[in-house]
Amino acid sequence: MSNRSFISGTVVFLGGLLAVVTQFLLPPCSAWIETASGMHIPMKCHWSGQMVVSLGLFIVFEGILLGMMKSVFARLGLSLVVIVTAILTMAVPTVLIGVCAGGTMPCRVGMLPAILVVCVLLLLVGLGNVFYLRTRKESCIAFPS
Repeated sequence: MSNRSFISGTVVFLGGLLAVVTQFLLPPCSAWIETASGMHIPMKCHWSGQMVVSLGLFIVFEGILLGMMKSVFARLGLSLVVIVTAILTMAVPTVLIGVCAGGTMPCRVGMLPAILVVCVLLLLVGLGNVFYLRTRKESCIAFPS
């Protein structure tokens, strides 16, 4: 199995896992908040979950492109995009949108750790591929030391 198909398959699997876990296996809270006007709106962890599912599907698309590209430069660029997308995905439930404040809420106990673990794995795969592609003879990429 070549590096290209292994990395592509791994990224597709982890991106799909991110989307499936967030949507079905460890979903966000199902509670609603009642506003002062009497409207019912979902909790903010719901919106974090929706965004993470979207980013997971985007990562699947990046993995498919990694498998299709033959150019080392294109694969290097896509690996960097995987790294950036994984960092953005980690930022959604922690910094950008957030999850519920309660320590025993399903989103904080299940969804948040699952997202962080899968994103760290994506970061490791992306960084590993960047360093592997950097050492390839045909890449001729020299990073300053």
